[in-house]
Amino acid sequence: MRLATAAKSRASYVFIRSALVRHFSCDIAATAEIAGAIYLPHPIGIVVGAGVKVGNGARIYQGVTIGMGRGGYPTLGEGVTVLPNSVVVGGISLGDRSRVAAGAFVDADVPPGATVGRVQGGRGLA
Repeated sequence: MRLATAAKSRASYVFIRSALVRHFSCDIAATAEIAGAIYLPHPIGIVVGAGVKVGNGARIYQGVTIGMGRGGYPTLGEGVTVLPNSVVVGGISLGDRSRVAAGAFVDADVPPGATVGRVQGGRGLA
């Protein structure tokens, strides 16, 4: 479901989005597809781009950017957790119940149930 659809009207969406941006600096595009419920424990500074698809039960923490990169927008499976200050970009898929560690930069597919992170020097850690 798109946030704009969930809001039932353009005016409702504009109100919800402006409240999120004004109070939390949280910007979820109207055309992002949210399947069911998502959890934003600390919604400060979250950006979710226009073509992003987010599965039911996903958790997105503060300072996270999910958006367009090489190949399009990411798809997050069900129960995915993206920890603080991470960046997820590109036409990639994060498998169900996968986790992105704090401060990670992810631009490649992540298998279901895997945890990905970043070690000093920028090499991925799986």
